[in-house]
This record gives sequence, C-alpha cells and structure tokens, in this order.
Amino acid sequence: PARSAETGASSRGASPARAAPDPVETAVRYLAHRPRTVAEVRKHLRSRGCGLTAIALAIARVTHLGYLDDRSYAERFVAAAGGRRPRGRLRLQQDLLRRGVARPIVEQVLAEAFGPEVESAALDRALARAMRGTAWPLDAAARRRIAARLMRGGFRPGQVMQALDTAGDDEAQEDDAIRP
Repeated sequence: PARSAETGASSRGASPARAAPDPVETAVRYLAHRPRTVAEVRKHLRSRGCGLTAIALAIARVTHLGYLDDRSYAERFVAAAGGRRPRGRLRLQQDLLRRGVARPIVEQVLAEAFGPEVESAALDRALARAMRGTAWPLDAAARRRIAARLMRGGFRPGQVMQALDTAGDDEAQEDDAIRP
C-alpha cells in the first residue's frame, strides 16, 4: 500500500478528515430512538466531539422544537413505572436523578403523579410479584428476602413491613374461609 508523504498513513482504509457533526441533527437522531433527558443528550453530543457552545445551542433548538423536555420525560417515566416492574417513590426519584433530571422537576412530578394511593397500588403489585411461588406462612428468611427485594425497588421499610403484615393477615383469612 502506498503511504502518504505528509502523514505516513496508508492509503488503504484511509478516510478523509471528518467534519464535526451537526449537533442539532445528531441530537434529533439520538432522540428519534426514545425520549431522553437534557443531560443524556448533552453527554451524547459531547461524546460525538461537539463543542460546549454548539451543544448548548443544539439543546436549545431541540427543546424549542419540542423534542426535548425533562418534565415530560419524568412524567412518562413515572407513568410507566406501574408496568411490569412496579417501583416505589424512592427508586423512581433515584432513577430520574441518575438520568440527569433536575431535583425540583423530579419532586414536582412525583408529588403530582405518584401520590400515596398510586404508590400503595404499586407496592401491592410488587409484593404479589415477589411472593409468587412462596408458601404461607412466610418463614423469617423468606420475609427478609421479600422485604429486601421490595426495599431495593424503592419502597420505604415501614410500608414494606405493613404490606407484608397485611398480606399475611389476608392469607390467614383466606385459609379460614376455605376450612369447613
């Protein structure tokens, strides 16, 4: 293979110098796959070699176009939390903060969309899921294992213990109703 006299690079597989990517286009393509936070877009643009000023302008542009909105992202995230893997308020808060949503937005969205009734329903679903295949009455090890799983899911210890006690009471009442 021939070598360039100036750089000494091989002509085979050599690519011309790439121009810096258009930050707005890069951001729009990144957002086309799924909703993202401002922090995620900023990090992506930075990894693509965009400058800080270009990143700020691109974020302002895609925000103005309605493609990027941390509040909307947080609302959708919280609404989806009741799905297959229900999570508690603490876990939702941690997940949103880790994704770069500002704390005031997280707190406001959780206050509006994840009240005590919603969290209680999520805990009931998470408990039912955690207890699948578990025999009653729960021994101490099973109770600790289930409690730990629910607390990792973002439910507060007091809530978890109360839910386990209530579930145990409900199970005992069902057993009494079945017996003649």
